Amino acid sequence: IKLKPLTDTNFEVLEDCYVLDFDFTIAAGSVTDLTTGLRGLWWLIPPHGASKSASIVHDFLIRNDYERDYADCVFLFYLLQAVPKWQAYLMFWSIQTFTKIRNKIEK
Repeated sequence: IKLKPLTDTNFEVLEDCYVLDFDFTIAAGSVTDLTTGLRGLWWLIPPHGASKSASIVHDFLIRNDYERDYADCVFLFYLLQAVPKWQAYLMFWSIQTFTKIRNKIEK
């Protein structure tokens, strides 16, 4: 998926991307922050690495009001296809933990 930087942490999707396994399209112009919630793990899991597509799909689902549990499961599905299992589950656990912490702070 081709991206254009907008800021240090936000990127624009440059072309429509059809997600065959789940039958939706990520439209050109969509914005992603890749794995900013996992910034503390960037030394171990770079945001522009093999997990990039999974992160873009996850951001699209979240920003388009899909249920978080569904988005997280789709994220894990694509991670397991792209990176070693330990990394996929670490990223999955991290994003769920980050979300729980952020939600508590926002309350």
